[in-house]
Amino acid sequence: MNKKAKQRIDSMINQGINPARLKNSEAMALTRGHATIKLVGNDGRPTAAGNYWAASTGLPLPAGGFMQQTAIREGNVEYIKLANGRKGATRKWNEATGIYKFTKLGNNYYKLQRRNYHAIIPVLIDGTRLDDSTYRRKSHMPMEMLDLTPKSIPQNMSSPQRRARVTQLFEAELPPGELHVVSDDSCYEVWTYDPSGTWRISESIGVHGPDAAGYATCLNRAIT
Repeated sequence: MNKKAKQRIDSMINQGINPARLKNSEAMALTRGHATIKLVGNDGRPTAAGNYWAASTGLPLPAGGFMQQTAIREGNVEYIKLANGRKGATRKWNEATGIYKFTKLGNNYYKLQRRNYHAIIPVLIDGTRLDDSTYRRKSHMPMEMLDLTPKSIPQNMSSPQRRARVTQLFEAELPPGELHVVSDDSCYEVWTYDPSGTWRISESIGVHGPDAAGYATCLNRAIT
């Protein structure tokens, strides 16, 4: 953005002009007379002017764009309402493969939709008993035991792709060697990552309450 454009935004901010939805559009903008400065486009993405406005005011940009809505499923196809009022298909469920096929619109739409993923990590437990006999067993440990946090990824991927990506992100944060050690009166155990084990990954899904403007509750479901 050039200096003149920033000065126009500063002037509108000082005059108390707030972002508003443009007529016949899903974009959000500052408007003064015939002058319009778009802050959020029809796709829901902030413009350079929008980022400058947010940085200058310290306020979050208002939600805009038809891609901010929740897709509606009819049969095996999901749709969103376009700016012209028509329905646009975003993806179609293929019953034979069990995978969604994304349209070009859907790829752009789901790229903006993100979810958080939690993991339970596969581990190998090597233990020694008091009589010096040893054992090995497969198990799992929650990510919280390693102070790992949920991972956020966009939704424009199939379930196998999302699962692989989330696994990759968690694997990159695993410490080398021992993950956990148990030492008590009955045994001594060392827990290490099991690369051949099965990860248990679940996604957090926001569910709107009847009167809530934001998310009212969060559900976890496994990625199959």
